[in-house]
Formats: sequence, structure tokens, C-alpha cells
Amino acid sequence: GVGPIVRRANLPNTSVVANASAQECRVIDTFMVGLEMELDMLNLRLHELDSVVDYFVIAESNVTGTGAPKEMVFWNRRSRFAPFLHKIVHVFTSEVPKDTKKYPSIIYL
Repeated sequence: GVGPIVRRANLPNTSVVANASAQECRVIDTFMVGLEMELDMLNLRLHELDSVVDYFVIAESNVTGTGAPKEMVFWNRRSRFAPFLHKIVHVFTSEVPKDTKKYPSIIYL
């Protein structure tokens, strides 16, 4: 099956990914979004890999690596990626674990 990070995702299609049997092979691409300028790279990645990737896991947080609040860049602009939303699993966190010291949100994601 797929690891626990997918089970924390917040989109309806996650059950399809999480319920894959051991015999099924799936190609899963991951991408972490932190800044708005990274969306162009994500757009390119989605177009280039669409034919070979089953699911795209996009991770982001509403806090920076140092714990400062920030916008959910991908989530707020997800309509830009409408042709791919059926393949996207959006993984996010709004909490920072207290036991990490340096770049806590990156370590958590």
C-alpha cells in the first residue's frame, strides 16, 4: 500500500491511492510547494509527467520553515491545475510539531 502521508491528505481521491493492493504498481510523484513562483515548475512537471504518473502528491504548509504564517499557495490557486486535479493528492499541515527545532514544517511534511 501507500505510506501514511497519503492517508493524511485532504482530497476525496485519497482512498483510491491508499487502497491499492500490493500487486498493483503505481507511479507517484511528489512536489513540495512553498512559494508562488514554484507553481510554474509544478505546472511544467504536471504536463511533462501526466502520461506516466498515476498520482501527484503535492505537499504544503501554512507556515514557513521557520514557523512564520504563510499563504497556502497551491490550495488557493488549485483551479489553475483543473485538468490534473483528479490525479492530485494535496497533503498539508497547519500544525508544527513541538519536538523539532530547525525548519519544523519541512521536517513534518
